[in-house]
Amino acid sequence: MRAATNVGLESREDCPICEQAKIRLVSYVFGTRLAPSGVCVTSDQEMNKLARNSRDMVCYVVEVCPNCSWNHLARSFTVQPASQGQRSRLP
Repeated sequence: MRAATNVGLESREDCPICEQAKIRLVSYVFGTRLAPSGVCVTSDQEMNKLARNSRDMVCYVVEVCPNCSWNHLARSFTVQPASQGQRSRLP
């Protein structure tokens, strides 16, 4: 909830449960060289830095309603190591 409220990216979709707030997207990255609790990624620059310095990472994008606390795993994907000229992007 705190991450959704403070750093989550607001979507265009209303909450499917309460329909009173826009869903917020929060991205968490987990990997072998990261903290066990993962890293909450808030920008494309942060994602690119992680992609340059780590391997074997997975990103989980969670939809959260800041009004009723509903949350749902929207998608997950493997973060590919960034090569020169290639950039990773948040959803």
